[in-house]
Amino acid sequence: MAVIECSMINEINWSKPPLNFELGNGGLHIWRIKCALNAELIQKAGELLSKQELERWRNYYFENDRDRFLISRVVLRLLAGGYLKTPAADLVFLEGENKRPLILNKGEGNLNFSLSHSGEWILVAFSKSTIGVDVEKMETGFYYEDVLPVCFSNKEIIHIQSSKEPRSIFYIYWTRKEALAKAMGKGINDDMLFYPCLDGLHVVSEINTGTQNKMFVYSFPLAVGYWGCLATSSPPINPLFYDVTSILYGA
Repeated sequence: MAVIECSMINEINWSKPPLNFELGNGGLHIWRIKCALNAELIQKAGELLSKQELERWRNYYFENDRDRFLISRVVLRLLAGGYLKTPAADLVFLEGENKRPLILNKGEGNLNFSLSHSGEWILVAFSKSTIGVDVEKMETGFYYEDVLPVCFSNKEIIHIQSSKEPRSIFYIYWTRKEALAKAMGKGINDDMLFYPCLDGLHVVSEINTGTQNKMFVYSFPLAVGYWGCLATSSPPINPLFYDVTSILYGA
């Protein structure tokens, strides 16, 4: 059984990156990075990424997808290394229980992270609690109606179809389901129909959140035409949102 609470954060204050990477108790940091402004990170991939990461990069067919993957992995290493006070190239990433990604050599830092990218944007979150993030670009040519009966309940479908902006509402709800799936270490197709996405408190018997008694889900506008979402096992005391113009230069 899972208790899940969904809500909106309508206004985000995207700040410049901090000088010191410190989460503190109950801390939650959410970073957005625009790929076009950080293309120079591609040149750092060879010296920072592992053989496994480079093999994954080679499996991408389109150049834009390959570049976005490289930038996102370099960003993840640079940021995680900042929190753990460890050189980015020395970090070891692996899959834990239910394929949830984790850092093997994080010491006593208890650092959890989640990464997502879509279109021109990358979204990364760090916390000491269980977390999952998702970002989606609203594609006008995507026939989201085909997804509704497979991944959404009848009540959720009614909310989407009856709204003034059904495409936007679809993406808000979809990112909630994906963020929840990542936080709980589930596959995108596992129980997606049962992940609640409407605003409010939900008690769901069809899914199991594992050791977590409750999950909190927050939707927010990432940029024009993009929706982001965060799922976490603890309500953030002071969530901080950071915008990175150029991660190499800390701008």
